Amino acid sequence: MRRRYTIKDLNKSESRRKLKWMSLLIMASLALTAACGAGVQESGKSTEASGNLPTAQTLPVIVNPTEPLGTEALTTAEPTTVSEPYPTDTEYVGPAFDYTRKPGYYIKKGEDFGIETYRSPLDKNGNGIDDQTDILQGAKTYLDTHKPRYNASSYFAGGYPEIGPDGIWEGVCTDVVGAALLAAGYDLKALVDADVVNHPDWFTAELAAAGYGPESSFEIGDPKIDFRRVRVLYPFFEHRAEKLTTDLKDTAAWQPGDFVILFHPKKGLWEGHIAVISDRRADDAVPYVLHHAIEEQVLYEEDYLVSTSKIIVGHYRWNGFNGE
Repeated sequence: MRRRYTIKDLNKSESRRKLKWMSLLIMASLALTAACGAGVQESGKSTEASGNLPTAQTLPVIVNPTEPLGTEALTTAEPTTVSEPYPTDTEYVGPAFDYTRKPGYYIKKGEDFGIETYRSPLDKNGNGIDDQTDILQGAKTYLDTHKPRYNASSYFAGGYPEIGPDGIWEGVCTDVVGAALLAAGYDLKALVDADVVNHPDWFTAELAAAGYGPESSFEIGDPKIDFRRVRVLYPFFEHRAEKLTTDLKDTAAWQPGDFVILFHPKKGLWEGHIAVISDRRADDAVPYVLHHAIEEQVLYEEDYLVSTSKIIVGHYRWNGFNGE
């Protein structure tokens, strides 16, 4: 007689089958674990016998985390040398900057040419930095901070330039000099104003005698603008500062923080320019200048002296005159 299977019987059979497969899987897993353990023990014995420890895998170093990881972004060690001894000059060169020599020159300082940097024995403002260095840093700070827009007609109630309603600082070349001297503790405006009152012939008769025009053409007496005119600063520096060579071949004589005045070859001081000598030099050791020359100017530190169309008429060093 054939036995009849109920649902209960089927469930028991399925449970037995599942238990059987689970047992087989557990046994296989135990066997595999034992084999791996033996392999590790054998490897450890081999390493210990040879006296060497296993080498850990070195992770790649990401040079630039913003770029996708690739072979060009990996390195195994920091470079010990550089391919070039100096940063390169990447200045803009365009129609308005035809006096700037082409890019590609190294950025160099006086020490690269064996030129010792001059330090003033004076510290007018008592900040622990000599006057010459203060003048240099003052010019840089003014240009870097304000990035002034050139405006030859700018005129300010207090004399010194200030930020305009549009949030832009306006000025001219003489304002770089004014800011540089202020940083060292000297008020250029006050000094020039005093000399205009006490020595008016310096700014009128002397210039006329030198052939720069009739005496009546040299208008002076406006404290808000006198110290911001190159034609006024030229006689001021001639009388109040140390006069130095204008020969660019005498490169050691040109020091960071010195002043230079240039005139137009035909229009003379009526198209004059003044700048501060920078601590940066071109490949021939001729210094760059810190200046503000034209409306289109993008950079304020430039290789200007050699190829400019203007003529160098004065090179000066400030020795601390304070109106005494």
